[in-house]
Amino acid sequence: QAPAKSSAAMKWVAAVSFVILLSFAESRLLNKRDHNGHDHDHQGHGHGHDHDHEGHDPHEHRKTVGDVFKVLGEDRFKALAMIMVSQYLQKCPYEEQVQRVKAITEVGQVCSQGARRADCAHPAITVVLDELCKTPENAEKYPAHAQCCAKSGPDRNICFVEHKLTDPDAIPPHESPKPEAACHSYTADRANFLGGYIYEVARRFPMMYAPAILSVTEKLENIVVECCKDDAARDQCFTEKITSLRKGLISLSAIQKHNCIVLKRFGARVLQASKLVQISQKYPKISLKLAQELTSDVVHLHEDCCKGDTMECTLERLDLVTKTCKRKDEISSKLDECCSKDTLKGSECIVQLENDEKPADLSPQIREYIEDAEVCQKYADKKDIFMSGFVYEYGRRHPDYSTELVLRIAHGYEGFLKKCCGTEDVLVCLGKAEDLSKKEIEASKTTLKQTCGAYTALGPYQFQIMLLDRYVRKMPQLDNEKLIRITKAMTGVGKACCHLPEEKQMPCSEGDRKSTR
Repeated sequence: QAPAKSSAAMKWVAAVSFVILLSFAESRLLNKRDHNGHDHDHQGHGHGHDHDHEGHDPHEHRKTVGDVFKVLGEDRFKALAMIMVSQYLQKCPYEEQVQRVKAITEVGQVCSQGARRADCAHPAITVVLDELCKTPENAEKYPAHAQCCAKSGPDRNICFVEHKLTDPDAIPPHESPKPEAACHSYTADRANFLGGYIYEVARRFPMMYAPAILSVTEKLENIVVECCKDDAARDQCFTEKITSLRKGLISLSAIQKHNCIVLKRFGARVLQASKLVQISQKYPKISLKLAQELTSDVVHLHEDCCKGDTMECTLERLDLVTKTCKRKDEISSKLDECCSKDTLKGSECIVQLENDEKPADLSPQIREYIEDAEVCQKYADKKDIFMSGFVYEYGRRHPDYSTELVLRIAHGYEGFLKKCCGTEDVLVCLGKAEDLSKKEIEASKTTLKQTCGAYTALGPYQFQIMLLDRYVRKMPQLDNEKLIRITKAMTGVGKACCHLPEEKQMPCSEGDRKSTR
């Protein structure tokens, strides 16, 4: 999941239009319940009351800490425990976190061997939070620690998640070791070296999903192994590869943070809408039913990951890869290579996979939505399914459109349905929806063309100056630091996307291409 593209939080074709997203939350785009009967209308944080299921629906089955240990194995369990404690208590030194991880791992290990202890009945997240609350923390460092630990059940986890330090400057920048020192440290103690890297990444990116941190750590190890082979080229090798890794890390963090923000503010149905578009674009040969199933699975995965449940987040990611690979023939022929890899590597491979080719017999337009005399009856009978079908059909035909554009078109079309289905000549009325869609599409393309034209003509420095001037007038309430940060990110989008072929520029500019999972 590590695109070196751009910050999805800084979409500049149509910007992040939460007004549009909110209108979709109120519409009937997707079925309220997924294929397993889970209600997806709740927000990004659960609010049940079962202590054994911190942050989760108490009716949902969660693996106990011993079961999780058996599934993941000791090394991966330790890595995930380090991620959890480092994302919750971000200012604690590494040595302290190592001791916490040791204690949590011991519980997982003995419980996996059939020990009959009270904590063996708990999910891993409860064991982790119990460990975090064993010792009072410095009130200046963690003013909410005592408050959170005084809570029980899911409220305790919610409290910790809500008090994560998400500001980019909350933790001082990490000073990477010199290449020579890195090579020595890795050779001397591989586990400690990689554990330290996981700790440093997790505490600076507290909303990043655990599978992504594991994947980035694996990439770091590959860099170290490769660069340390040749002393003469070592420094240059590290500089080039670590810079690229860091860019991907920042981009990935922005995409995942954006997903969590959407879940928290608008609930799962809004995220479902965008994921259905992305899955339909990536896998245009997939059936609507299977696209909906994968969409629900992906959104449920994001819900657990955004709650901070690192163990469940990882298990669900691995389960999703397994499910996808079992049905790869129904999804995409490009999945063969990914599905031959280890599950964690397969996950990364699937995310990085290019969009599949459209079916040869796929018509360029979806005429049945504006030329079928029964369209109003179909909409009235099953609004959710009907609108899901529209989004799916539109998405699979237009991988060159951004998610937001497809959602705007679908929302506009539904508005026309409500208006036209009460008139005498429905089809004539719906014909106007097509004209409006064309205008919307052309407007987005024109904005993109003008913006990329300005970036190409001015270069990155002058382009950012132009943006600063524009946004100072448009958003005078923002302080200079935020404006500089925003315009710098937007300039980065220009650098990443404007050189691409035209059909890839719009999805790139909104961070869509690699964000389906």
